[in-house]
Amino acid sequence: MSSIYQQSISKLQNTTSIVVLPNGAALALHFARHVLERAQAASAENPFVAIMPVGPTGQWKEIVRIARAEKISLKHFHIISMDEYLHDDGYTILNVDHPMSFAGFIQRNFLDEAVAHCDFQIEHWVAPNPQSLSAVDSCIAEWGGVDVCYAGIGLNGHMAFNEPPEPGSSWTETSFADSPVRIQKIAASTTATNAIFGTGGAVGLLPDYAVTLGLRQILSAKQIQVFLDWPWQSNILRRCLLGECGMQFPASLLQRHPQVQFSITEEVAQIHHIIPE
Repeated sequence: MSSIYQQSISKLQNTTSIVVLPNGAALALHFARHVLERAQAASAENPFVAIMPVGPTGQWKEIVRIARAEKISLKHFHIISMDEYLHDDGYTILNVDHPMSFAGFIQRNFLDEAVAHCDFQIEHWVAPNPQSLSAVDSCIAEWGGVDVCYAGIGLNGHMAFNEPPEPGSSWTETSFADSPVRIQKIAASTTATNAIFGTGGAVGLLPDYAVTLGLRQILSAKQIQVFLDWPWQSNILRRCLLGECGMQFPASLLQRHPQVQFSITEEVAQIHHIIPE
């Protein structure tokens, strides 16, 4: 396994399409431009339907900024949110004013301005909800399928909150790849990572459960665009592309998808040398 982490970016580019950007700001702009090109070409008969993650986060304000500056209408842009944190009961979505609410983040950084100034239609946004798990699939069917799934990848290979199955779980490789919208207990490694970057290391401030799109919805997209901007994602990228394909590292299932592109920063492209810490 360790040998895959020493593979150069040119070797990785032989396996799939990879775009290398100078830094996180350039990545956010690239992300926003990709969205806007598709949204601008959309119509009532052929809307642009996208699965969108909260993070990386910089693209949300960039989408609105550029759309307003260039007078791009978002009327036919349809958004499916990837996931949302739940309260301690494991069933109720966080209120939008909760600091960890994904919906609240999207509202503040995108929806308020997009609705007011870019003709975005609020009914064209849906998020998974534990009280109506079928709602996302109904919207996907009504909207004609998912054009693009935009995604990041977590430390354990999760996309959305599709965490690697715990030992003894009932998941099989086949059923996991077809996993539905569901309530998911968040893995300890995900909580630790999110605490480092989201709560200043306060693990106890993070919820234990989330509602998430399944791999069924993610892998159904005609195209998948992955964005990686943290230095620690250097080896995440390499394991995703060159490691064993299976549910113990969920992002490795992208190896089976016919249309995947990675956009990464120069730091992620570099080989990360192992040092004691």
